[in-house]
Amino acid sequence: MGNMGVALALLGAAIAALFAGVGSAIGVGIAGQAAAGVVTEDPNKFSKVLVLQLLPGTQGIYGLLVAFLTMSQIGIIGNPVEVSTLKGLLYLIACLPIAIVSMVLVMLVIGKVNHSMNAHSQRD
Repeated sequence: MGNMGVALALLGAAIAALFAGVGSAIGVGIAGQAAAGVVTEDPNKFSKVLVLQLLPGTQGIYGLLVAFLTMSQIGIIGNPVEVSTLKGLLYLIACLPIAIVSMVLVMLVIGKVNHSMNAHSQRD
């Protein structure tokens, strides 16, 4: 039971990185499809839709950052630290917001990106 705290904290780090990465991948994929349609109609709009396509990709970076910070705090990266079960549970709970928020934000950004790309494709 001595490693239960580390296991819980690692679970939190994995959830943060995984959910943020999945949300980011979904967002980039959908934005890429919309961007391909816009660029097919007007290749001059490539730079504008490229910026809009990169927005969902940033959410994966945040999840990865939280995972690395968690691993450095529990001693996986750097100096070994004693992590109690309660402290590990607190790290798990602290990692959940970035996982949940990343998924929700990517879904919101998908709507905004698609709306913006549709607006760009309709302009002359």
